[in-house]
Amino acid sequence: MKKIEPIQIWQNGQQVEATYFAAVSQSDNLKDAASFQYTLYAGTDNPSISVASGGFAMGGEDYANWDGSNEYPYTWLAEKLNLVIIGDYVPVIEEPIEEEPIEEEPIEEEPIEEEPIEEEGKNQ
Repeated sequence: MKKIEPIQIWQNGQQVEATYFAAVSQSDNLKDAASFQYTLYAGTDNPSISVASGGFAMGGEDYANWDGSNEYPYTWLAEKLNLVIIGDYVPVIEEPIEEEPIEEEPIEEEPIEEEPIEEEGKNQ
């Protein structure tokens, strides 16, 4: 997935800003033709809302110029879609909160001194 310069997409009667671009290879005959699917996403840190998608077939000189890298199809598709790639998508990873254990101090109980109880009627 790539980060792109934001573009406006018309979706469900309103303007939505696409900021991410994903592509996958649909097929490749390993000879002279390949097809790709793309999706444009809205979002800032978590691109999860698909706002446009489609596909393109690559062949002829374009396929012959493909060096086998993953970057070439992205660049080729971005050119077809008039997109400007500005970087790779780097997912936000939330660091887990490390809890420090609370050390409990033992409760020291003081012994209770008991006084003998005098029984009634004995020392009379």
